[in-house]
Amino acid sequence: MTIRVLQVDDMTLSEIEGEIRKYERKYGLSFMKFMEKFNEEEASPETAVDQMIWETLIEARERKLTSGIMELPIGEPALSKIFTPKRMILLKSLSEESPITPKKLAEKSHRPIKAVYNDLKLLQKIGVIRIEGKGKVAKVTLRVKRVTATISTK
Repeated sequence: MTIRVLQVDDMTLSEIEGEIRKYERKYGLSFMKFMEKFNEEEASPETAVDQMIWETLIEARERKLTSGIMELPIGEPALSKIFTPKRMILLKSLSEESPITPKKLAEKSHRPIKAVYNDLKLLQKIGVIRIEGKGKVAKVTLRVKRVTATISTK
């Protein structure tokens, strides 16, 4: 068995979430469901190590999200492609009123709901916002207070 060493403090939020998704695919479960099963059965050494790493990743993600600060490496992906002027308008609206419905965001930004929803899905994917619920009952919440671009020599 090979043990991977992850420096979670040096990882971006998207890198952490990518690692979490690897464990979700490996076990076919969310972390909560995995833990229910893990606590009920005797685990193999590999599963026990996976549980510790997975839990560390979950905790690191929560620390990054609750800090209110998001760090993105410059160039991967290009910040200008993520934070377009139209998405910045959505984020400004969210900073003024959160939670808010996608429909209300579309009205405030004078844009079609489908275009706004597509932008919201991207912003959710990188961890800037959270979308809870679906359709007319969906609520969008801003998750970060500040986004910082970092230049890394890694």
